[in-house]
Amino acid sequence: PLIFTSQPITEFLLDKIGKEYVYDVNTNKDGGFVGGYPIYSLEKNPKGMSIDSKSGVIKWKPEADQIGDHNIIVKAVDDDGIEGFQEFILKVIKPANKAPQLTVKRDGKLVTSANIVENSELVLELSAVDADSDIYPGATTLRLENNPAGMRIENNKILYKPGFDVVEHPAREKQFEIKIIASDGISENRVDFKVVVIDANRLPVLTVPDTPVRIEEGRYVGSQ
Repeated sequence: PLIFTSQPITEFLLDKIGKEYVYDVNTNKDGGFVGGYPIYSLEKNPKGMSIDSKSGVIKWKPEADQIGDHNIIVKAVDDDGIEGFQEFILKVIKPANKAPQLTVKRDGKLVTSANIVENSELVLELSAVDADSDIYPGATTLRLENNPAGMRIENNKILYKPGFDVVEHPAREKQFEIKIIASDGISENRVDFKVVVIDANRLPVLTVPDTPVRIEEGRYVGSQ
């Protein structure tokens, strides 16, 4: 009889698209037969899987949407026309999703906080890298939490121009503890970031009347 002597590989970790599953099928009739027998074929297999009819080597590069169980049936025919079958379930699994890696730069340098003077513009460059986007396809999004009014994300940059009214006198500065979040739709990376707005120490504004003012001698003139 034709007997399969190899044990199938029944679990495959797909941690990167392009990784190849390989299983070398063997029978007791392998080697030495004239005419290249036994002849191998696949009776049932997932899309993209193939088998070498002479060597019996199965190869397959699963796609991201092929996670799960796949029923496989291998057929072998020896030189006497005797058929044999090996059936098994191949489970394709993938590792747990990883949150995108998030970095914040100011003027090209990595930063975890930033100081900005009132009425000046703060620009922070954001970079979110999703290392497993091939097996967990989806767009990476950026958002802010606890951010002050006027702060926004635009074209992967945080933009903020605090007005003169942000720091309340007599305080010299005001701190904002914000969160910068990168999400791939499954996992999030939440980065704590401190923004310190510094008082501009601007000069007092002097307001004068639009028309001449007549002052009588001996009268006190002061502000209301």
